Amino acid sequence: MSYYRMAEQGRGIGLENPVDKGYILAAMAAGTEFIEEATAGVSRVFPDIPNREKFVADAIRQVIAKGRLSDSLSE
Repeated sequence: MSYYRMAEQGRGIGLENPVDKGYILAAMAAGTEFIEEATAGVSRVFPDIPNREKFVADAIRQVIAKGRLSDSLSE
């Protein structure tokens, strides 16, 4: 993302202004929508991929199991 120097509306002087904030918000909203739709598309193509909650829960279980294994090996 880039901005051109523009004298109108207090833009292009390196200071925060409502016009640029609005453009940044619009870009972020569009980007978020694209990412959400892409993620949903990947989930449709690969339905066996776990959702975020399942992925995190499985990762936590693996860390806990690994911790228990290393504790028993050190005894």
